Amino acid sequence: MQAEQRFAVFYAETYRLILTVAQQRVGDLPTAQDITSEVFRVAWIHHCDGGTLELPWLYLVLRNIVGHEYRSRARRDVPTELLDLDGAAVWSSSESTHDDAIVVRAALERLNEPDREVLRLAYWEGLTSEEMAPLLGCSSGAVRKRLERARDRLAALLDPLDDRAGIHETRRARDRRGASDGRD
Repeated sequence: MQAEQRFAVFYAETYRLILTVAQQRVGDLPTAQDITSEVFRVAWIHHCDGGTLELPWLYLVLRNIVGHEYRSRARRDVPTELLDLDGAAVWSSSESTHDDAIVVRAALERLNEPDREVLRLAYWEGLTSEEMAPLLGCSSGAVRKRLERARDRLAALLDPLDDRAGIHETRRARDRRGASDGRD
């Protein structure tokens, strides 16, 4: 099979998945279509340079391009009233008007990229550990462990906000409370 035919088959098999994931990540179809076009442009160049076309690699390209889109949006979308004179974002911890989604999104951004990735795959894209394993290059058991650790780290970031926002109760908080009242 010719290189162009192999690419055409790969494109046909993966386009809908990449577009769907891009739209789930960025929230609007036109931007997702632009991102998907860029993903396949990079894939075409990679293929022409002798690289193999595999879904896990394509997914990494998508992740990088979506990450670029997030950074672009963050630079564009900082409200001017939250900027100090130097242009740095100012965050007031005393504000209690943030809705839970904003608080969780901010906590997610404080996690490292591998933690954010496994949480996005599980919760935004609804993938099982078996589906995530080839994308992350590890076993489904390792995915479950990574997901558990990422949830714990996210919970730890949200834990200080519990008194203010009442968002959730972490396993660690339940364990501390259980130990203090004599439960095992």
